[in-house]
Amino acid sequence: MQGTKQNRHFKDVLFKYVLKEKADLLELYNAINDSDYCDPEELEYNTLDDAVYLGIKNDVSFIIHNSMNLYEHQSTINPNMPLRGLFYFSSLYKKLVGDSFDIYGKKLVKLPTPQYIVFYNGKDELPDRVELRLSDAFATDGHTPSLECIATVLNINQGHNQRIVEKCGKLFQYIQFNGKIREFQEQGFTMEDAVDMAVTYCMEHDILKQILTENRSAFMDDILTTYDAEKHMLPKPSDIIRRYLAAFTFCVYNIDTDIVNEPVGTDVSANSDCP
Repeated sequence: MQGTKQNRHFKDVLFKYVLKEKADLLELYNAINDSDYCDPEELEYNTLDDAVYLGIKNDVSFIIHNSMNLYEHQSTINPNMPLRGLFYFSSLYKKLVGDSFDIYGKKLVKLPTPQYIVFYNGKDELPDRVELRLSDAFATDGHTPSLECIATVLNINQGHNQRIVEKCGKLFQYIQFNGKIREFQEQGFTMEDAVDMAVTYCMEHDILKQILTENRSAFMDDILTTYDAEKHMLPKPSDIIRRYLAAFTFCVYNIDTDIVNEPVGTDVSANSDCP
């Protein structure tokens, strides 16, 4: 269990470093959307701070040419990504609109189009592309929902989404790096040793060499710090849901709600104490 979590956090942190430069992020955006934008400065980061978002972490969000993009990395299949996307985009739009636009007036407030991409490279089998919809979680069938959020999951394991991978050099190297970690694990090495050996191998073979050389100690510290903190405070599923709802209420209405610990239940809609 510890190895799995450490592996996931290593990938999450490294993925952020891979997309740290605007030029690399723009290259990935072009590969996904079949576009050919050339100026990285047209891209504007708008990633939310973890502290603002009650500890809900994402990798990177940005705006380019009227498109608001949220890119997130996952090593496990998570069917609740659309719910996370809903709350995150709500926060982004509130921040974007702020006091600059009159949402009660007669003039339509134009908004950038949201695009939510989840990059998956876990061990479970998954097609190249999967769409997760918020509406799949709605308790009542037979009614057309008034709200939808779609998370497009792209499998970036070796052999998947080759067209996108071939157009983005950093993504290709990232896949190679993760492939080496799995290779060393399959040889019987511990997660820590497998990661160290993969880093050494990739630096010697010019795979993410500059990123690993400049940031190796930094993101290793991030991984160990994140894991050490999380193993001491694993929240209950009901608490996770209430944190999402509290975040949404605060970001949209500026109402600060108490986050209450309650027994775990499967029917969230039956909980009358939910905001």
